[in-house]
Amino acid sequence: MLKIFKTCFIALALFSLTIPLWALAQNNALINQQTEILNQIGSKSNYGTVFDATAAQNALANRIGDVATIILGFLGVIFLFFVTYSGIQWMTAGGNEERITKAKNRMVRAAVGLIIVVSAYAISAFVISKLQPAPVVDCSIFNEEASCTSAGCMWTPDFGACTASGE
Repeated sequence: MLKIFKTCFIALALFSLTIPLWALAQNNALINQQTEILNQIGSKSNYGTVFDATAAQNALANRIGDVATIILGFLGVIFLFFVTYSGIQWMTAGGNEERITKAKNRMVRAAVGLIIVVSAYAISAFVISKLQPAPVVDCSIFNEEASCTSAGCMWTPDFGACTASGE
């Protein structure tokens, strides 16, 4: 009976690894069409164009981020497996101190591993965000003081124009 339970549990765990891949399904034609519509709306409203999704999808940093996300998801599943397995081992120990100690130690090691992985991801995400160049804003497209200053530009009331802060 225990062998059947272990086999079913492993099959379910492996099947659950494919679930995040279903969420990654996307239609590039639809994304490009939506981006084009948003670009047209943005240019007609004097706010410039929206973010170019096609260029961002091909960026190396985004690919690295996608890989890191998949790896972290996989490590999260491994953590969940270790904690669940240890919990089952602890509950079925029947007072056997050796099995209880092994289960507790495995849970502690899994938690420490999860903390290390999440910390590494946070540090790498911070470093990567600092390495990417700041977006360049075309201040000349703004024709109102409120929109000019909210974009980080400088409004010149004498000329009624919006310029970059350093100009």
